[in-house]
Amino acid sequence: IISRNKYQKKRFVYLPKKKNMLKNKNNFDEKFVKEFNGVLIKSKESLYSIDENKKTLTINQNKNSDWFLILNANLAGWKLIFNGIKNNELESDGVQRFNKYGLTGCLNIYNSYLDETSILANNGSCEDSINIISSRGNLNEIAINNSFADAIDFDFSNIKIQKIFVNKAGNDCIDLSAGNYELNEANLKNCNDKAISVGEKSNLNLNNVLIDKSFIGISSKDLSLTKINKAKISNTKLCAEAKQ
Repeated sequence: IISRNKYQKKRFVYLPKKKNMLKNKNNFDEKFVKEFNGVLIKSKESLYSIDENKKTLTINQNKNSDWFLILNANLAGWKLIFNGIKNNELESDGVQRFNKYGLTGCLNIYNSYLDETSILANNGSCEDSINIISSRGNLNEIAINNSFADAIDFDFSNIKIQKIFVNKAGNDCIDLSAGNYELNEANLKNCNDKAISVGEKSNLNLNNVLIDKSFIGISSKDLSLTKINKAKISNTKLCAEAKQ
């Protein structure tokens, strides 16, 4: 049900009554961060540093399974830098991977406000290098290199993005679900599956996109609406598809 929204060939959605899934606090650290007025939860051995003057949060994996979760934060004007551990031995099996807390991202941002926010990420070894959920606002820049599966995943959000650059994703470069999204400029290279996946009844307005070396360029599905002003797609098996 969680990974496919289906059970015995029927469609289901799992909505748990209990919101707090983070029960065993011996396995992670939780701290209120006054600089962005939100909560930062992370796996025990991972590291982070904050430069309050430059409004920069740098987070570093100590091992491939390390994860971070930012909750209820005001990230206006902040730059988030994620440094993963490069591991060429990881292989994708086509099955979505959740950690034991139900999170798919190396860096997860939930119920937060974004304004002129920037995100840089390298060597994400999770299902999503970056997962932004139930958040709103605008992002100035996103740059992601060398993702094990999806580079960036947006869910249930209302987001405007000025510029995205992605190079090398084991699955989708951009995955948009159940929200409203505006993207001004995107440069997407070496996406092993879709460069842009628009699903779960999302709306995407896309001004200008460059796609090179992808299996599928743009996929609009699940009753989504995708409007594209200008796209240049090369070295891609299927440039665009639209399906229910």
